[in-house]
Amino acid sequence: MRELIINDFRHNTGSPKSHRMNRIFAVVPFLTILILFSCAPKQDLTENKVPENIIQPDSMVVIIVDMQIAEAVLREMRRIGKYEENIAITSFEKVFAKHNISKKKYEESTAYYEQHLEIYENIYEKVITKLSQLQAEVKEPEGL
Repeated sequence: MRELIINDFRHNTGSPKSHRMNRIFAVVPFLTILILFSCAPKQDLTENKVPENIIQPDSMVVIIVDMQIAEAVLREMRRIGKYEENIAITSFEKVFAKHNISKKKYEESTAYYEQHLEIYENIYEKVITKLSQLQAEVKEPEGL
């Protein structure tokens, strides 16, 4: 009886060697698919291919710079105790009006770029550069 149980156990569980083979055969298709997808050409999504209904990257840079400046002003107003919610809303509405866009179009464009991070990273690199330039201009005394 004992031999029957041991043989049955070996038959159901297999030897350690067969377990390794089963694992290998289970992993091989996964690795094959992974390799095929990683070797596939990447979708060329340059800034020139942004859909027309989306705010274009160069315009998005300028808008985000203005939004960041508006947010900085609002943070300062909050810090000195002069913050009001209606002023915040008005500040962002003014940015949208200045660039002749709606809040909805801005949000749709932001959502698009969040799905296309290479472009979004490029936009934010330009935003950071522009904000740094503006900050340097403000800190630099005039006439020097």
